[in-house]
Order: sequence, then C-alpha cells, then structure tokens
Amino acid sequence: MDKSWMVEDRHTEKYINGVKGFIQFAFSHSAKGNTILCPCKKCLNCSWLEASHVLEHLVCEGFVNGYRRWEYHGEASSSLESGRDAHVQQFDEVEENDDLEEDCDELAGMMRDMRHDFGDLSDVEDEGDCREPTNESDPFKQLVGDAEEQLYPGCTCFSKLRFVVRLLHIKSLGGWSDKSFNMLLELQKEAFPKGSKLPKNFHEAKKMIRCLRLDYVSIHACDNDCILFWKEHANADCCPKCKASRWKSQKKRPDGRAAHKVPVKVLRYFPIAKRLQRLFISAKSATDCRWHDEGRTKDGLLRHPADSPAWKHFDAIHTRFAEDSRNIRLIIATDGFNPYRSMNCAYSVWPVIAIPINLPPWVCMKQPNFILTLLIPGPKSPGRDIDVFLEPLIDDLHLLFEKGVRTYDASMSQHFQLHAAVHSTITDLPGLATLAGVVTSGEYGCPKCHLLTCSRWLTNGKKTCYMDHRRILVRNHRFRTIDKAFFDGNVESRTAPEPLTGEEVDALTRNMETVFGKDPTGKQTIRKRKRGDPPQIFKRRSIWFRLPYWKDLLQPHNIDAMHIEKNVCDNIVNTLLGINGKTKDNTNSRRDLELFNIRTDLHPVPVGKDTFDLPPASYSMSPELKRLFCQVLKGAMFPHGYASDIRKNVHVKEKKIAGLKSHDCHVLLQQLFPLAVRKTLPEGVSAALIRVSRFFKKIYAPVIRISDMEKLEEEIAETLSILETIFLPSFFDMMVHLMVHLPLQVRLGGPVKYSNMFPIERFLCTLKGYVRTKSHPEGSIAEGYIFYECLNFCARYFERCETRISRLVRNDDPEPMSSSMPFFNGGGRYLAGKYTITLDRNAWLQAHRYVLFNYDNITPYLSKHLEYLSSTGQRNALQIDKIHHDEFHEWLRLHVAHLVDSGKRMAREEGSSEEARTYGDVREEQVARNTEKMKSLGLAVISSEMKALKKAAGKPKKKRALEVAIPESTRVLRSQSVMHESDNEEDADNEQELEENEELGLDDQQKKKKDGRKRTRMHTVYDRGNQPPVPVSFNEKGQPNGDNASEFSNFIATLVKTHIPLGHEDWRLVPVEKKNALLTTLRKYYVVDDKLKDYVMGTSHKKWRDFKADLKKKFFKPEKTDEEILTLRVEDNRVSYDDCVWLIKFWRSEEAEKRSEQGKKNRSSQKVLHTSGSKSHARVAAKMHKEKGYAPRRDEVFVRTHISKRDETIMTAETSKVIKDIDTAIEEHPELLEKSIQQGDILSHVLGKERNGYVRCVGLGPTAGSLGIPGAQKLKSTKLQMAELEAEKAWRTNEALMDHMDYFKEDTKAQMDALMAEMAEMRSMLSQSIAGNKNFMHTSEIQPEASVGEYSTADQSIHDVDSIAQLIRKKKEAAQRLNNEAELQKRKEAELLHKKKEEALMQKNNEQDMQKKREIESKKKQEDLMQKKKEQDMQKKREADLKKKKEATVTQKNHQKGNEVILFNVYRDHTTPVAKATILATDRKKIVGGRELGTECCEVVVNYIIKRDAILPRPIGDVTTMGQAQGRTIAWLYKHLEVDKSKMKQASPPQEE
Repeated sequence: MDKSWMVEDRHTEKYINGVKGFIQFAFSHSAKGNTILCPCKKCLNCSWLEASHVLEHLVCEGFVNGYRRWEYHGEASSSLESGRDAHVQQFDEVEENDDLEEDCDELAGMMRDMRHDFGDLSDVEDEGDCREPTNESDPFKQLVGDAEEQLYPGCTCFSKLRFVVRLLHIKSLGGWSDKSFNMLLELQKEAFPKGSKLPKNFHEAKKMIRCLRLDYVSIHACDNDCILFWKEHANADCCPKCKASRWKSQKKRPDGRAAHKVPVKVLRYFPIAKRLQRLFISAKSATDCRWHDEGRTKDGLLRHPADSPAWKHFDAIHTRFAEDSRNIRLIIATDGFNPYRSMNCAYSVWPVIAIPINLPPWVCMKQPNFILTLLIPGPKSPGRDIDVFLEPLIDDLHLLFEKGVRTYDASMSQHFQLHAAVHSTITDLPGLATLAGVVTSGEYGCPKCHLLTCSRWLTNGKKTCYMDHRRILVRNHRFRTIDKAFFDGNVESRTAPEPLTGEEVDALTRNMETVFGKDPTGKQTIRKRKRGDPPQIFKRRSIWFRLPYWKDLLQPHNIDAMHIEKNVCDNIVNTLLGINGKTKDNTNSRRDLELFNIRTDLHPVPVGKDTFDLPPASYSMSPELKRLFCQVLKGAMFPHGYASDIRKNVHVKEKKIAGLKSHDCHVLLQQLFPLAVRKTLPEGVSAALIRVSRFFKKIYAPVIRISDMEKLEEEIAETLSILETIFLPSFFDMMVHLMVHLPLQVRLGGPVKYSNMFPIERFLCTLKGYVRTKSHPEGSIAEGYIFYECLNFCARYFERCETRISRLVRNDDPEPMSSSMPFFNGGGRYLAGKYTITLDRNAWLQAHRYVLFNYDNITPYLSKHLEYLSSTGQRNALQIDKIHHDEFHEWLRLHVAHLVDSGKRMAREEGSSEEARTYGDVREEQVARNTEKMKSLGLAVISSEMKALKKAAGKPKKKRALEVAIPESTRVLRSQSVMHESDNEEDADNEQELEENEELGLDDQQKKKKDGRKRTRMHTVYDRGNQPPVPVSFNEKGQPNGDNASEFSNFIATLVKTHIPLGHEDWRLVPVEKKNALLTTLRKYYVVDDKLKDYVMGTSHKKWRDFKADLKKKFFKPEKTDEEILTLRVEDNRVSYDDCVWLIKFWRSEEAEKRSEQGKKNRSSQKVLHTSGSKSHARVAAKMHKEKGYAPRRDEVFVRTHISKRDETIMTAETSKVIKDIDTAIEEHPELLEKSIQQGDILSHVLGKERNGYVRCVGLGPTAGSLGIPGAQKLKSTKLQMAELEAEKAWRTNEALMDHMDYFKEDTKAQMDALMAEMAEMRSMLSQSIAGNKNFMHTSEIQPEASVGEYSTADQSIHDVDSIAQLIRKKKEAAQRLNNEAELQKRKEAELLHKKKEEALMQKNNEQDMQKKREIESKKKQEDLMQKKKEQDMQKKREADLKKKKEATVTQKNHQKGNEVILFNVYRDHTTPVAKATILATDRKKIVGGRELGTECCEVVVNYIIKRDAILPRPIGDVTTMGQAQGRTIAWLYKHLEVDKSKMKQASPPQEE
C-alpha cells in the first residue's frame, strides 16, 4: 500500500486524497457503526468520530507521530502476519459484535495490546516456563474465544472473559478464600440459565487468563548458600564447594530409576525484562513512563527523583542512556520478613523488589507498580551470601543497560530498544550491611562517616554511642569554642566528614576476596579484628559493582528514614517515661558519666553496697506529669485513614506507651509530641525536642528546596549538640546519629517518600497474605504474586469499575455538598454514619480556629492581622503570636463586617476563573442558614461571650524552672504547636528578666506575670562601673553600628527614665542641666564622641516620648479618678509623684486629646512598614556593607528592611508597589545608581522629597539639613543673619585681644627681669663700698637725661652709709616711675596696634569676598561647560546601558528557571567547562551565600562535576572549589554559563498531583 502521501504538506491535493483513501480503508476494516478511531495528534486513536470530523482533524492536526502501520484500523502487524491472521480475524469479529459493545470497549484495547505482547516476547530468550501444559494449540486463541463467547445464551451485558475477570477482581479486593470463591461459582451456575459458560472452580478461572501472566524461573541453590545450580553448575548434583547434596529427597520407580527429585532450596527469579516490557503494552502506562521528562514541573524544586542532582549527575555521564526518556530507572528494595502470622517460628524470606521511578509521584510508590524480581528462600537470612542469589538479577540488569531489549510502545505505536538502570537501593540499616557489604555497627559503624566516625564505648552500658556532633557545625559556631563547658570542655576543631564516592569505594574494595557459603555444621564464625590490624569498613566487595555504572551513582544506597524516625521516637518516649528495660537513663548510663568525667550533677550517689541514688535530670518527670503526658496522647483522635488508633497503645495508669508501629511513631513524633512536651517538660528540653519534631516534618515534605536542606543540615547538627547537653551518652545510638545525614540524602536524591521503607513494609505484608500452604511459603507467595500481577494488568483497562488500581474512597459520594461561600467552596462529603453532637463553647472555638488557621484562602488575612499587631507597638514575637492566636477570629469577624458594609470583594484563590463575589451577594443567602445552625448549637452570639470565655479559661499553667544549664543560643520562642526562633538579635527584656529571677532564686510559681514588655534593668552595664568606658563604633553620620549598638540604645532608654523629668509638654522645655547629667552618666560607661551627641539627644527625645506613651497606655483610663490612677504608680517607681500628677492633668486636657487623635491618624496612614524590628537602619547598612563589600545604596537598604526575614516575602501591597517602582526606576534611569543622597538617588526619585528632621533609610540622628540635601535648609531671616554677623565679629575681636595680652605679658616679664638684675648689681656695689672702708663708689649708670644733674649733686654729698641707703631708695623710686611710664606707653601702642589689626582684617575679608565672587563666577562657567559635557557623556552611557540591558534581558530570558546549563571556568581559560547544573533562581535580590545575586549572577545547583579544582566565583563558607559543591546551591555568573541545548526546558501543562 502506497503511503508516501503521508509525508506531504497537509494542504496539498495529494495528501487530502490520501486521507480520503485512508478513511475508506478504515470504514471497510475497523468501523463501529458510522464512526472510526481518529488517528490525529489530538485524539491519539482514542475517540470514535464520523468521517467528516476525521477528515477535518487529519488535515488540521495531522497523523500522530509514528503511525505508519494502521493497526488500529484493520492493517495487520508485520510481526504477526504469519500464523496470527486467524486471531486477528476473530478479534475483529469481537469488535464488530454489536451485542457485546460495552464488553469490547473494555477488552478491545487489552486484546489489541496483547497481540504486540506476544509478538515482542518472542524476541526475548525464554529462561524457563512454569505454565501448566494445555491441550489448546494457542492460549491467545482461547483468550479471544472467551472474549467473544457470551456468558450465557442471550446475555448482552457480559462476555465470559469479562465476567470472570471482574469476579476475580472482587475476590482480590474482598480477600475471599479459594473455597468461598468455588462456592460462589456453584451458586451462580444454579442461578444462571442453562448453557452458562462459568468455570467450575477457581483453578479453571485462573487458567482462562493464563496467557496474560508472566511466569518465574526456579533456580536451585546450595543448602549452605555457596552457589546457584545454573549456568556451568546446572547439571551438578552436589555443591562443588561444600559437597552438600542438591536434593532433599528422591522418589524412585519400582524399577529403581529416579521418578521425582525434590531440591533442598529453590530461588525463584521473576525475569525483569519481560515485566518492564509489559509497562509499554498499555498506552496509559507507557505515557506515564515518560512523565518524568514530558509532564514534570521543571522549576528547580525537588518533587521527584528526576529533579534531584543524583538523576542529573547520571544523565551527564551516560548521555546515551538519557537520550530516550522511555529508558527505565529502578529503585531496588529488599528486607526480610516472617511469612507466618506467628512469630514463634524463626523463618526469614527475603524478596527483592524493583520499583520503576519514571512514573508520576501519585502512582510511583503504589503496590501495583512494584515488580517482584527475586524471592530468596528461608529459613535463614542470606546475610553476606545474598550476592549469590542476586546473580540472575545482576546479569539481566547488565544486559538491559548495555544492549537493551526490543519493546513495543503502545502510546507512540512504534518499537524501540528499552534500557534500564538502577537509581538507588532502599533497605533498613541491618539490610544495608547485607546488601552493600558495609559495616553498620561498632567503632566505625556509620556508613557515611566511615573511618571518621566519632564513637565511644560505654563500659558499663556494654554498647557504642555516637556523639561529638559539634564537628559538623560551621567553623565559627559558638558551640565549638565559647560553650565548650556545656559539652566535654574541649574546643572542637575537627571538620565534618565527607561521604565516600562510588569511585573511592570501588578502589577500596577492588582487591577484596569473598568466599561465599555458611559453615555446614551451623556454627557462626565471629570475625574479630586483631590488635594492630587496620580498621575495616567493608565486609566484602559488593556484587553491584559488576554493573558498569554503579561507581558513577551519586547516592547508590539510601538510609531508611522510617526506621530512624521510629527508633528516635522510641528512645525519647521510653527515656521520658522511664520504662524499665527500655529507658536510656539507668544506673549503668550514669556510671558511664563518671568514667567520662562529665555532667557531675548527674553522677550516681552511692547509698548502699550496690545501690545508687540517681539525681533527677532536666527531662525527669514526676508521676503526675507522666500521667499528664499520657493523657494528652490518650485523647488524640484522627480521621479515617490518617493513622491507627494510638489510644490503645497508651496506658495512663501504668504511665507507659507500648506496641507502637512505625507509622504510629511517625504521627506521634510529628503531630502529637510537641503538644505533650510543652505541658510537661522545662522550656529548654521541650524546645530541643520540638526541634527534632520539626526536623522530621521538613524531611518528609513532598516538595523540597535545596537551600532549605542546606540550612537543615546545620540545624540538625546544632539540635543534636543541644541534645548532648540534655540526655546521657547512652541515648545516642546509631539511629540517632544518622539523623545528621538525612538532609544530605534528600538534597542529592529527592523527597524522602522515594527512599523510605513505608511502602516496602506494606508490600511485604501483602506478600505475607499470599501464603496458603505453610509447608511451602515461598511457592505460595510466588503463585499468588503472579496471579495478582495478571489482575493488575487487566485493571489498567477496566476503568469503569473498582479494581486494585482504581480503589474508591471509603465515604465516596457521587454528589458532594456544594457551597456558595466565597472561601469554603470545596465540596464536602457525607459520612457513612450520621449523628449529631453538641459542642461546648471551648470546643467550638477550637474547631473554629483550626479551620481558619489551616485554610489556604484565609492566609492573606492571617498576614494582615500579624501586620496589624506589629503596627500597634508589640515587639515580642511570643506575645504577638499569642494575641494572634487568641483574637484573630474576632478580628476577622469585624474585618468582614467592615467589608460587608463597604461592599468590597474578598480575596480569591489564585488562578480561580470564577468571578469573585461580594459579601453583599453572599450575605442574603447565607445569613438565615447560618443563624439556624448557630442556634441549634447554642452559639447564637459568640462575640459577646468572648470575655466570659477568657475569664473561664483562667491563668495558663506555669512551666517548671529549667533545672539544667542550656547554651544561651538554644533559647527558643514558641507559639501554639509550632516553634519559632526569635528574629530579634537583642531581646534585652527577656534576658534581663531571666537573669534577675536567677539571681533572686525565684521559681515560676513565685513569679508574677506581667503584661507586655518587661522592664529593662541593664545590670550587665551597671556591673562594669569600675571598668573603663566601652568604646562605641559609629559611622560617618554619627550613628552607632557596632555589636554593642543595641545595648547602647537600651541603656540610653534606661537613663532617660531615671534622669529626665516627665512634667514637660515638649522636649525642648526640659532643663539643659538634666540633659547634661544624662550625658555625664552615659560617659561613665561608654566613650561618647562629640559626633555621637546628636544621636544621644535624638534617641533620648524618642525614648522620653515613648515612655510617656507607654505609661498612658498602661495606667490611664478616662473613666478612672485621679486617685485611682495615682495608686497604680507604685507599680513603676521611676515616676515621681509630681510628674504623675502633671501627666494625669495633661492627659485630661484638650491639647492631649488633639495630639492623640493626630497620632492615631498618622499611624493609620503608615502603610509602608519596615520589618527590621529593633535593628536600626545604620546597623542593617553596616551588615550589608560586610556582605556586599561596598556601602549599600538607600534603595537596597529599603528593600532589605521591608521584606520578611523568615520567608523573604513582601508584607503589604504598598510596600510591594514601592519595591516595583524602585526596580522600574533602576531599569529606566540606571544613571541614578551612581548619585548620592544630595544629588538625588533612586529612593528620592521614587518617594520624593525628604521631610524635615528625618531622612528615609538613614536612621535616627542625621537630618536633611545636616546632610546638605538641596532644598532641605530653610532661608534665614535678616535678623538672624545680622546676629550671626555680630557674633562672628565679637569672636574675631576677642581673638585679637587675646593675642595682644599674650604679647604684653611677655614684654612685662622681660622688663621685670632686667630690673631685678639691676638691683642685684646695686647690692653688690654696696657691699664693696662697705668693705673698702667706706670708700665712695662712683657709678655712672645710664639714666634719663632729665635727672642727670640731680643724681651727680647727690653723689657728691654722700659720705657715709646712710647717704648710700638714701640714694638706693631714690633709685628705686625713679625705677618705679620709669616702669609706670613704660606701661602707659605700651597700652597706647597696644590700642593703636589693635586698631590697625582690625582695619587689616576688614580689608582682608573684603578682598576674600571679592576673590570668592570671582571664583564663583569662574566655577559657574566651568560647571556649565562640564554639565554640557556630562550630559553628552550620560547620553552615550544611557545608550550603551540600554544596549547592555537588552543583551542582559535576552540572556536572562534564555536562562529560565529550571533550565539545565553548563558552567564554564570563571578564572583563566573561560572556555573550559567545569560542571553541569540546574538554574534555581534568577531574582537579583535572592540571597545566596550571604550576598544578593545581583544582575550578573543566578542561583544554580551543581549536578555533575567536570573539573573538581575549579574555583567558585563566590565561595560559601568552607565551600571554595567545585569539588565541594556537589549537590549544593551556588551563585554563578551569567556570562560564564551556557544553556545545555539537549536539555532545554520545554513548556508542559500543569499536572495534578
């Protein structure tokens, strides 16, 4: 038949004529009435349409890809043309039988697919056939005949085959026994008309569908597990190693010849290749096998193993395998189980299960998709000899990876070569030792830490403990150094161990030789390491390394999270309740503390010869608290199918919990445990245990973010370190230690649902139910599995009835209740048994809150309420959460009422196509119905009963004081059942209150609960009174930005409340002396620079106003009298009586009321609220400076301080608008990025002019005027200008006088020195005169001209001593007169000099003013020229930036989120690829490694490393090279990565999971 027209263009005449010919052929061979199957790309041979519609579809859409053989339209398959024509003819006749139309609809697809199954299976070598012999020539012929034959004459509803298959499904779902099924068949034969074609019994019913089954191969094994009797040993009668016989018994004929031999041990192998081919026989399952490539959401999050780095790492190495998305990835799981219901009999059967993980998440881990490959017989566990039994499976897996098998794909109507590979394995910890051959106990028992395992032998406990989790913390963590006293007192400097890679394990085990087989005598050989021998971490070389790709797997063996969670839960519960024989706190564990010399307060106290008294630990509970703990768990009730009834395992009187299953521990630890420990344990202990509960919740999340797992790795290491300070070393067994490795496993391998044992354990329970013959349990399991495997295949085609694949919900209702409520519009279901209960107020309120807090559409209003509480001044996160929980429902009611009155619309779910309804529309139709329901419950008005409800609730139960010292960094704030860590770096109130209570020795019963924020005592500052003042680091604007900035601000607040009086309306009216006294006191404890004065005064002003506002909120009520308010003053002794009287008088004044109203109005208008808490903008900017390496811009500080610190979300719509405007401004005006505040930066462009007294995103202190912002400084008046000029002149005059006085003092001192020298000389002359017998001494001193004659006459008349003395007196008088005259002369000269200086200074000022004017004019001309040049340069720069931005936009569009990319070397050779990765985020504000991505980088996760020594452009902590970044998130430059074109992201419709 010529089909060349199928490749022509669809608009050509040749193609249209060919389509018409095809339609004629189809109607003559495969029509059903006047319709045929449409083979277009849209219908995919699934819709029956008329000829005109088929013609239209084929012309518009074209044929489905690969449909070259019209097998669905009557053209026979080439592989079945010989010997199969009769079958096809019979099958076609079945399709054309109008009487069995419904039968054909369900069976037609199955029969058509089975033709290809029979054709393809002939290409695979049949390794054995256990089918019973049949007289029919062909089983498929009999199957077609049964599908055609009526159930009884005249039956038009069922064919024989369809009825039997449906009946077998009912038997499977109902759990009928074979005998009950036979009895039913006998009854139906009697009830049906004569001639019915029912089988006689269950055996004949199974024979009808025997051609649909895939059988298994029986392989004999040595009784000692030495070898398998196959291949070269297939004909041997005994084991060549241990010489044990192959046969258990041998029956002989009368002539002596062997009649029947019974083997000792039989391995049953279910060939995996045939079962993988069966996945593609059905078009539905074949399409599901490509879901991981075509239907998966590719956004960088981990929802499926295909999203994981391990999957992508394998694809990068084995590109040929990854080219075809139909190639199967398998997870291999195994575990032993007892096939008997009674555990008295020791028997262990080990099935090996293969799970295809190409399938979607909602069907991947379901039992119908599990493939049983091996059934290893008992009664003993295979142990290390499991490799002997794995050989058939390994051989087939090797063949499937290297060569593959030819398979028909029903969804694409073509053959292809199917390949398969193992992705990973799932076992419990003992099973990991069996399957992988690793050591899982003892000194080096951790399979991840290997030789670096930190273990200690407990001499008294006779076990090994695994501690020292501090080494896994980051290098600068305080637990390593500062808090070492809480641990063993040593500084921890070791680094975290790295798991071994597959290549390293391959190299370590390559030369290991293993001899398989057990000792025939039954003795177990204990292999102990001799002293001096190197430690062994591997027992043998695993058989899995025969697979060529095994060493390339990133995560070959998974650690089972289910058993880890169960063991951790058991350890905690048994230790808290002190259950004998199971608790980890006993005498031996306490005595081990003595040997380690740690935790001396818990050492046992001897009270007798062999009797010890054990001091209570911090987790010890009294009998009453243990009963309360059990009562909390006893009252738990869960919906059907969520969990088992845990109440039957809780014994309140005995104070113990026993018999918990794995899933019970899962629910208990994650859901109930936080509630129980909050009521019974100290806060430090309960907080640590709640962190364990939260850890498992995050690990079991269905959607994983890789960065969250990186944080969880650090958190669990810190949590285990905290537990080391609480529990004893015996608590930390291997299962507790393995918690630290779970985040890495999830980060590399994907969600934990694909790697835990929950579905495997359930499947083992199903296999146990197949046991019918207890003498041969393995044979019963094999036959039962094959039968149900056949039913699972049939179930894929029976979609209109309940089968093993399509199970119905227990309380299914075809017409669910509808709701017209705009929020609760999801359909509800009626329960099977209906009854009415009456809720009390408390129960109703709890249910009401639960619905509100757990409904997605209420989430925006939860955020609004939290935002409202934050705006009211509440700063304590614990207090906000409490108010939020208690008052949200009432706030929502009032908010809804306001929206009803205003006619506004409610928020709808995103993506909803239904138009949002107003409350006015809903109110009329709902108010009557709701009123009747509320009255029937006795809850007509809830809001009016809220006060009585709060009073009836009473005070909450006080928690016990913490009895053990816990590191300070472990204090945790918690709300409801969720634990939140405090976002504020400084919580001075809570810390000081705790210190005060500890100093006073008060317990919680003696404490009084205080409302709001507690008093800040600042004892830590006052205690260093004798020490030198502490320096305060500050920025260039005079704002503190160091580590003690918060303490400095809090201390200022403390001083304000004790030093500054409150009896003033304005801060400027406060006496300056009080402010100076505050500054003086502050300088005793801190070094306050002059630049800090403005900040100190500004902060004092703000704290002073806030203190007055707090007092008013706390004490003042308008309806109270002044005396009543004054009596409350004793609660705060910082307020004097006079100040209190003045405040009351002022608060009652009209001025205060006006200010209050204005304040409320201002606060209500504040829509853009920051989220930095108590951290100042200066400190935020300093922190960003350290992170980024440069001073951040104001717009960057704004974004950082206005997004949530928990999840980086934007709190309000107004804030979101501002941030979008900032992004827009950066894109449109990139030149603003380089401008300062004074020049008008990005934030000024978006938010406008700064207001007086405050600059946005700068912080307290600087003002617009002080920063020199243009237009911020107001014009000065003439009077102020003149006063400033006079002050300047007075200052200059004073400076000149001071200079003159200094000159005069120096001159006077010189004259006095000369006079004293002259007097000394005269005394010398007098002495000489007396010694020379009164000889007259004639001196001719220099004297003034006016007195020369007078002194000469006097000298001539002196003849004795008296005359000389008189002469001296005269000379003194003359010198005094001379001195006076000189001083007068100098004063005159000084006045003259001062005048001259003033004239010179005035002249100089005038010249300087003229010079400045000339310079200004010249500078202005130069600026004009520069401005023109700058505008030209900016224009060029804008054009270049626009061009660059367009290129960057094109680049970022190509680098979409979820794309596979190749990373190139950033340094040296930029063309060298270093790794393959997946893009996770392109948001420039995303924080990666403590820095924003910016416009140059994106966030990627490394999947495959090409060059391990490549340097990262942005190192993250200790991760500096590419070899350390496997499976981690890093930042990479756009210009050094390239999209992997073979892995380009393809748009796919959203899938419902």
